[in-house]
Amino acid sequence: MISASHSPSGPAETTRSTHAHVAARAVSRKMKNALSAFICLASSSSAYAGTVTIVSPANGSMVNSPVHVHATYSSTVTATYMKLWVDHVAGTIQKNTNTFDTQIALTNGTHLLEVQASDPSTGLIYATAAQITVATLAVNPPSTSLPPGGMQQFAAADNASSSITWSATGGTVSSGGLYTAGSSTGTFAVTATDTRGNKTTAKMAIAPLHTVTIENPKNGSSLPSPVLVHATYNGTVIARYMKVWVDHVATLSQHNTNSFTTSLYLTSAAHLIEVQASDPSTGQVYTTATKITVTPSGGTITMSPASVILETGQTQQFTATDSGGLPVTWSATGGTVSGSGLYTAGTTTGIFSVTATDSNNNSASASVTIQSSTPNTVTIEIPANNSTVSSPVHVHATYNGTVTAS
Repeated sequence: MISASHSPSGPAETTRSTHAHVAARAVSRKMKNALSAFICLASSSSAYAGTVTIVSPANGSMVNSPVHVHATYSSTVTATYMKLWVDHVAGTIQKNTNTFDTQIALTNGTHLLEVQASDPSTGLIYATAAQITVATLAVNPPSTSLPPGGMQQFAAADNASSSITWSATGGTVSSGGLYTAGSSTGTFAVTATDTRGNKTTAKMAIAPLHTVTIENPKNGSSLPSPVLVHATYNGTVIARYMKVWVDHVATLSQHNTNSFTTSLYLTSAAHLIEVQASDPSTGQVYTTATKITVTPSGGTITMSPASVILETGQTQQFTATDSGGLPVTWSATGGTVSGSGLYTAGTTTGIFSVTATDSNNNSASASVTIQSSTPNTVTIEIPANNSTVSSPVHVHATYNGTVTAS
């Protein structure tokens, strides 16, 4: 179960998150500089106001196609809409609901699912993400770690066959998928094979006790945002908590678990990711780290509304949906715009713009036509006065009257 929420203090349509009752507005300035935004994927089933929860599929899991996507939105009001994005491309929209449910056909491979909810009471969009792998023969968990002698039950779901055989390195695996780690440490594999020849391998890391293993991302890797982080802890007891740090700044904690999964929205730059596990039996905190480089995702920004006509002094709320989940900054001509996208028209008439730009320098603009607040005014918006144009000439004009012109 994956949940995330949006900080009311951030820009509209920005994907930010909170964990438990700690709001993003309380995050230190240092953390805001280190993280452009992050999604907290809580292991708890508790949902807080302004929280989108992806119930299915689980983040980091392997599934068959078609994929059942089920998500909920926790709020005191009904969302204007809930929207599914697949690999940064907008997909199914379900309106006036706090429950999203659909089936989608996906090709085999890794996919990013994001579900958004538009809250009419705040004017903000809340979102969360899950990265999954689609396979004809799906094996779960796709990767994990054990101490020598440890055991892990694997499960397989197959679209092509009902008969599965298991094989493994570094240990033994039963006919039912129960793996027992051997005495040697290292990286090994557990493989499921069906009668149609489909084969899927899960990664198995055997490490000494009290070791935190970051399964993903790999040290030194370059990858786009959001970044799937999956780590495990080898202990004799369940860790009190596991926590991820980004560039020496603490972000998300997941309690009472030896398996940690989250997705982080990060700026395009080099980053240090550290995962900790607090062991109650030893009173120690164990840590491991990985260095990665986040590359530009080539994301896009969608503005709403795309164009608007205002009188001088009037206001209009704009929203911007960033496909990469990054926060946006606002700028405008012909008036002023707040950090949440609220535009106030100035006193000069004409055609102006409102622009949203994310931290990867992707941007989008909306058109604003400002008319005189004096009634009964005809405004020729196109072509501009004294301009030189080619034929045919596009003429666009508006009438500012108290009634519709007859």
